[in-house]
Amino acid sequence: MENKSSEIVLITKDELDFKECIGKGSRGSVFRAYWKGKECAVKQVLEDIEKEAKLLSQLSHDNIITFLGASIEFRDAFLVTGL
Repeated sequence: MENKSSEIVLITKDELDFKECIGKGSRGSVFRAYWKGKECAVKQVLEDIEKEAKLLSQLSHDNIITFLGASIEFRDAFLVTGL
């Protein structure tokens, strides 16, 4: 497994075009969305976004979703990944 740069791309909520909810669990909900014209998954995170974002930003493997960035604004926190 290859390590990537741990730099986290910050994405504003306004840049995301949310579509339907595709999953829900105890740690948040996942939505199908578009960012910069590309389809992606956006996970609404209820806690520990910094820890999860840092871990995802360091991973690179064909069998692991691609981490695109994070959106942290006031009470809203989202992780943006490939779909």
